[in-house]
Amino acid sequence: MIGNLLIGRLMRSTLLLAFILTFAYFFSSELGFYWKKVTDANFPLNFTFLTLAFFLVLASYLIATVAWRDSLVFSSSQKISFLEAFAIVNINQLTKYIPGKVWGYTLQLKIIPARISKAQVLSLNFLMTISLVLSAMLISVGYMLFMESFLPKSFSLFTALSVFIAYIFMVFGGQYSINLCFRIINHIFGKDIKKLKMTFKKIFLIHALYFFSNLIFGLSAFLVAYGTGNAVSINYLIPIVASVLFADTVGFFSFFVPGGIGVREGLIYLTLNPLLGLELSLVFPLLFRLITIFSDLVLGVISLFLINQFFSHKDKKI
Repeated sequence: MIGNLLIGRLMRSTLLLAFILTFAYFFSSELGFYWKKVTDANFPLNFTFLTLAFFLVLASYLIATVAWRDSLVFSSSQKISFLEAFAIVNINQLTKYIPGKVWGYTLQLKIIPARISKAQVLSLNFLMTISLVLSAMLISVGYMLFMESFLPKSFSLFTALSVFIAYIFMVFGGQYSINLCFRIINHIFGKDIKKLKMTFKKIFLIHALYFFSNLIFGLSAFLVAYGTGNAVSINYLIPIVASVLFADTVGFFSFFVPGGIGVREGLIYLTLNPLLGLELSLVFPLLFRLITIFSDLVLGVISLFLINQFFSHKDKKI
């Protein structure tokens, strides 16, 4: 019996070490690659603005973490600390670089404390992901898709209206739709999944936090563009924010592309090239990727530490 426990611990430790070494190699190679591309352009980088952009990226993820935690607390009345929520949510900053996109959510279900309903976490993950995606599209579509040089105006109007209707339905009817699914599952399979029970005021607050998180993320992108040392006008703020949020959303849905690498950069280049010019529209998305990879690494490593600290025994409380 003791031998089996030792073998199990050894296997877990070996797998964890392999996981850490694999990600260390991936992140070091990616950071080195993007840094070389940026420095080869010989731009007079302004590290003050780049540092501010890095902290804004972190802030956008932390706001999203607060929104996720609040949605769980409001809907289930289960207590969960910010550090627990940080670990559960931000482990995705590492696992999103594994093709398939589902590994982070799978790991979340594995590590959440037993006192918290997995069905509720899964449904909230779905609802909050849709909120983040639609709010990003809502911010970007008004500008991006009304550029006649990018898409026909009639198609732009249809797309903008569709996104707006989907977002409104998600805000007002998202929780009801989830609870309806729970009722059907409970009836058919004899389960007792508790329904989500957020008030509309709390629902609005959570979606507002996700909306604000996207705005902060977009603002960080503008600071990166300004940090290239080029005279980027404040008039370019809205186009850059719209382009980055649009490209980041498409990259998110590129399920078999690690972290949307290449997809996001290509779309930013295509949409901003007429505005920023060839050289800047090539270098800016690479520099932004460099900063977001570094922020993902920081958040992911902290999450790994917190998971080991708090979830080695699921019922252990902070």
